[in-house]
Amino acid sequence: MADGFEADLRKFEMELDAEFNQYYTEVVYFSKEIAEQLLKDILAGNPYWSGRSKASWVVSLNGPVYYIADDVPKRAGAIAASEAEGRSLATLSALDSFTVGDTIHLTQGNIYIALIEDGVHGNNAGFIANAVARYQGLGNFSIQY
Repeated sequence: MADGFEADLRKFEMELDAEFNQYYTEVVYFSKEIAEQLLKDILAGNPYWSGRSKASWVVSLNGPVYYIADDVPKRAGAIAASEAEGRSLATLSALDSFTVGDTIHLTQGNIYIALIEDGVHGNNAGFIANAVARYQGLGNFSIQY
């Protein structure tokens, strides 16, 4: 009788391991998807003038990376908005090594982004907070600027 119990227990453990592995895979996948959509939402609200602020968003794991796209001149239309966004979206490759428990950081090095978020420059007040609110509690994210 013990052999039947042990066999049932091993079968249960294998089924539990399979369920856990499936859950883990889904958590990793959805965490990356949520981070990507969060960045896209932030970029959609981030005003465009020269492209510098849009190009300066960085995604990193387990520690912030502050970056300013200094190669983008401070003149209207210096680079296309799509190019600026593409540069920030390219940093999503940092998520390739994401594992459950990692913190996903979205950072911005331009000091004036806080003024834009606060509504001092333009009419985009709260664009970061609004994006973050949509995904509150769905992952371990840190937004810093």
